[in-house]
Amino acid sequence: MTHRDAGRRLTRAVARRLRPSGPPRQLDEPSLHLPDMDQVTEASVAHAVLNEQARTLSDILRRRLSVGWEPDLGLRNVESAAKLAAPHLGWTPEETAAEIADFIDETTTEFSVRTS
Repeated sequence: MTHRDAGRRLTRAVARRLRPSGPPRQLDEPSLHLPDMDQVTEASVAHAVLNEQARTLSDILRRRLSVGWEPDLGLRNVESAAKLAAPHLGWTPEETAAEIADFIDETTTEFSVRTS
């Protein structure tokens, strides 16, 4: 389930219990639909960092692109995502390696995943 799906479900649950205070209206402009936004691409990673304030690989892979919820929990995409995010976040090669290690450590600790 994505955040968007959870929001839709919550909206439907509230709508069943409350009456609207006025006519339906659009709250804001629809988000720009970009192809492959749930894949690790240069455009999707840049969008996550520059437009959605993603700051860590977990932010990018799990909270913005959702590839962190695939069966491998994002482990096969972590290096490519890090290389794409590094220039936007100002990471040095050492910081990039540390971010990759942090993501792998978080994944193995939080989800009991073996990486070997």
